[in-house]
Amino acid sequence: MSRSRNYIPLPHGSEMASLSLPACVHLSEDCNCTILNVSGCLGEKCTFCQDGNRLKSENEKWAYRMNCLSYEKQRQIADKYFNGQMPWSGEKPRKRRNPKLADNAEGD
Repeated sequence: MSRSRNYIPLPHGSEMASLSLPACVHLSEDCNCTILNVSGCLGEKCTFCQDGNRLKSENEKWAYRMNCLSYEKQRQIADKYFNGQMPWSGEKPRKRRNPKLADNAEGD
């Protein structure tokens, strides 16, 4: 008799329960969603449900769109949302100057 690994134990020694959850990259080990504030996985009806291939494809499209912007616009977005880094361009992080430390250095 072969065993399926598509089961998880339930608390209090109950019988094993079959999992009918999607292969979503946002599904945690305890069957909760890692990006939405919901009590459990919504399954296939969830609009955020993504497999690994779809997530990779969408990230590539996003990177392409970001790279099509002017360098100045990319820099504005990077400074505002990504702590000065441009993860879409493969650019190495640049060191950011701390304005408070720069002001103190000028006053010495």
